[in-house]
Amino acid sequence: MSELLHRWPISCARSAFNSKGKIRAESILPQSREEAAQYLFLYEMSGGDPEYLFKSVTSDHSRANVWVQMRAGENLEVSSAVASAEEWVESHAPPEGIELEWTGLPFINVV
Repeated sequence: MSELLHRWPISCARSAFNSKGKIRAESILPQSREEAAQYLFLYEMSGGDPEYLFKSVTSDHSRANVWVQMRAGENLEVSSAVASAEEWVESHAPPEGIELEWTGLPFINVV
């Protein structure tokens, strides 16, 4: 885990792409791998630092950090976000071997 030096939210890519305000940056996550790749490509093309992308995954791409930024870190909001994410993961089973692990101070406060 020490190899993951930086947390980079995909919203950075979306915010860069949506800077004209045509689509709200806080809209839903990409619906496919291809759509996520296009957002990351657009982030790089818009002048975003590609090094941020490489700081979010290990060199062998076996681990990645996904950063969820919330407006408030209250226990109820964090609990609701965790429940929603876990429900989504259950209904959209990731490939075998993919694990979900929660970290961070707001999450620790819930436990």
